[in-house]
Amino acid sequence: GSVISGSGVTVIVLDSGIDASHPDLDYDPFNTPNSPSRPGPDDKVIYNAKLDQGSGSSTPAIAWIPLQNTDTTSGHGTHVAGTVAGNGDASAGDKRGVAPQANLIGLSMGEAAFTIDEYSALEYAYQLSEPGSASQAVWNIRVVTNSWGPGFPFDSLDPNDLTVQAIEKLTYDNNVIVVFATGNGGGDGSDDQSNISAKVPVAIGVAAAMRDGVGMADFSSRGDATMRDTWPDIAAPGVDIWSAAARATMIGGGTG
Repeated sequence: GSVISGSGVTVIVLDSGIDASHPDLDYDPFNTPNSPSRPGPDDKVIYNAKLDQGSGSSTPAIAWIPLQNTDTTSGHGTHVAGTVAGNGDASAGDKRGVAPQANLIGLSMGEAAFTIDEYSALEYAYQLSEPGSASQAVWNIRVVTNSWGPGFPFDSLDPNDLTVQAIEKLTYDNNVIVVFATGNGGGDGSDDQSNISAKVPVAIGVAAAMRDGVGMADFSSRGDATMRDTWPDIAAPGVDIWSAAARATMIGGGTG
């Protein structure tokens, strides 16, 4: 069958940011939501913005600051971005993302191992992908990927939670797929360890499988075996994954 390359689709990586100086993540500094243009063949990261963390969700849209490198302490978002759509330039095509022809938008709302203001980022993703908006008309945002979760004590699903509502509105209003990692809580099926956001019915919760497909990663969060709504929706390789490293960060500065 035909190979799915991601061509013509933009994915928002909602994470610690993206180091778009990486050769696999070519940055277009001239593409903005106020004056969006169709990505060129050599463009990868078409918009990369960091939340002004002295602000939060009560501030105007100007609080999002465009930068080439928004992933300055963690490295997590750059790793995710390379996994999603890295073009393989740094490895002569040997190590590429799952959708190497897709374009990327980075929304940075975290530092080190912590997220700061997830709701503002999901709200901004909604605005950028809203039908009829200039940005959606030319960028064709179809996926928001999220490898983070609120963690304890936010472990029970509240349908009135603002984050839950944002996930649902992205899906129903904008026809955008919202993907969440189920988490790194492990478990044996006797209780529910799954990321609360991955359990939102319209979201796709992704578990981590071994690289060769022989089973699940030990660290991958399990749901409660007796409660189907807590199970991951799908699994994908999540062990020994090669991806892009951000400069001078917790992850990029490590080895292996």
